[in-house]
Amino acid sequence: MKGVLTRTLAILAGIVLGMLIVSGSSPWRELFRKPAPVPSTPIQRERAPDQRV
Repeated sequence: MKGVLTRTLAILAGIVLGMLIVSGSSPWRELFRKPAPVPSTPIQRERAPDQRV
C-alpha cells in the first residue's frame, strides 16, 4: 500500500509541477517579482502630496 501511495503522490506532484511550468505562473517567478515593486513605493509616496494639493 505504501508503494502505491508514494507513486500516486509522485504522479500528482509531477502533474502539478508540469501545469505550473506550462502555465508560466510558477511560484519561483512570483517570488522574484515581489521584491521588484519595492523601489516603486517611495515614488508613490512622493506623488501622494501632489494629489492632495
